[in-house]
Amino acid sequence: MAHDSRGRSLDASNATDDASPEGASAGRPPAISIDRAFELLSREHRRRALYYLMDNEGAASIDDIAEHAAGASDDAADAAAVGLHHTHLPRLADAGVIDYDRNTERVSLAANADRLGPYLELAAREERADA
Repeated sequence: MAHDSRGRSLDASNATDDASPEGASAGRPPAISIDRAFELLSREHRRRALYYLMDNEGAASIDDIAEHAAGASDDAADAAAVGLHHTHLPRLADAGVIDYDRNTERVSLAANADRLGPYLELAAREERADA
């Protein structure tokens, strides 16, 4: 049987991909790998959504998040809302980072948000330094 560089089995029955919960167990959110964490934080709108939620009691409407993600322009906020609704928020929800109610358009932080915390803090520091 083949093994990876860490000695883990490469047996297909044990494999996971980015769409499946990584290390999920009863009562605990699935682990997020470093690769998955960086993929989730690779897009500015996702990072800005998480910054906004963390600064606002962990919950907000999609419109409020879109305004923050886009800046001052109403047109940009509308475009950001579309991208958030169709792409960015579903990805964060699939990873257990947020809860996203499409009917009420409310977003709240979920259990895995804490797992992204150190990476998000690093990104925020770097983005402030670049500004």
